[in-house]
Amino acid sequence: VNADNPEEILLDTLVKPDWPVTDYRTFVNGIKKEHLEGVTFTFAHAQQFMMALCSEETVVIGHAINNDLMTLKMEHHCVVDSAFLFKYKEPHAHMTPSLANVALGVLGREMPDTHDSVNDSRQSLYVLEEYVKNNGVVEPVQYFPKKRYGNSRDAERACEVFLHRIPHKCKEEHLTAMFLSHTYVQPKDVPIIDFSRGDRGRCPVIFHTPQHALLAYETLETEEYVGNFGVRQKKVFLRDGDYICLKRPGVKFDRKKKGDFKKKKSMDRGATASDRKENKEQKVDDHKESKREHKDDEEDERRRLKKERKQKRDELRKEREERRKAREERHDKRREREPSRSEKRPASSSRGRSVTPSRASASRKVEVRGRSESRPRPGNKRNMSKSPAPKKSRR
Repeated sequence: VNADNPEEILLDTLVKPDWPVTDYRTFVNGIKKEHLEGVTFTFAHAQQFMMALCSEETVVIGHAINNDLMTLKMEHHCVVDSAFLFKYKEPHAHMTPSLANVALGVLGREMPDTHDSVNDSRQSLYVLEEYVKNNGVVEPVQYFPKKRYGNSRDAERACEVFLHRIPHKCKEEHLTAMFLSHTYVQPKDVPIIDFSRGDRGRCPVIFHTPQHALLAYETLETEEYVGNFGVRQKKVFLRDGDYICLKRPGVKFDRKKKGDFKKKKSMDRGATASDRKENKEQKVDDHKESKREHKDDEEDERRRLKKERKQKRDELRKEREERRKAREERHDKRREREPSRSEKRPASSSRGRSVTPSRASASRKVEVRGRSESRPRPGNKRNMSKSPAPKKSRR
């Protein structure tokens, strides 16, 4: 719109998307699929229009206008952004105020749930006029939480059966055929499957009414189970053993199933700056205490392992000592049973020569005409080489 005359609309048209739309976000902008049919105004046309309209001295006014300039891929330095001139009251002063809350707090006007580019431009201009009129002295506005999904979005979600874990080989016509063959319910629309999050895709299958969506889900003859966040789901198995998951229509996530993290985060949002600082200091102290306890536990574990190793060493040393003593006792008993070496040694021969036990065991005595002589045992070369030759007797 023209800032000099807000009733004059400079440009208000839809832009034809370059790529297929997977989610029209109707609950945010009010745009549906049929609204884009026949639109010829492209993104390049919007860029050329803005470049022709604006010069370096043109003042561009808006709320959070950096998002619009970034979307247009346009660099412009002469701007007035109402998002930086107003603030929330405590404990939400750290948040960027929305245009709906600023318009309600400054002008006392309520804005519709869906966005309207012309209305948003005018409201931004009006709140900035109030800012200039008061010489920049304005009170912080009250924070009113925004409804995440309006009634229109809830109605649209009730007509959807959300499918996820869809393999790449599945197409939109395959999903339509699956519902027709298994449930005999004709889907109204099957958007393009989104594979941007990995190998598995996701897609909401839209039916004509919530009753049709619920009938299609309940007619599937598969077992229902509870998945993440407490959402009831079903699995449809394919011929190759793979499967697709279907979420029950009209069921919202149960965030309590996820844990207390969301609760703690929301509590932090509602706290003041001093409370957040105390919470941060408390978290730091808790972390240090847990780290100290963990260190003490590690020290106790180290002492325990050291004690166990010492006990094992003592047991092994004691066991070796016992084995040594038993071995010595066996040797002592064996020595007591066996005769000593001097007792085993035989008496001297007639020639005054003593025979060692080894030589005596390796030779045998033979009587030759009244004299005893030693004959070496056959096969013993040592005894044959050392024993003297027998002498002939004289008559």
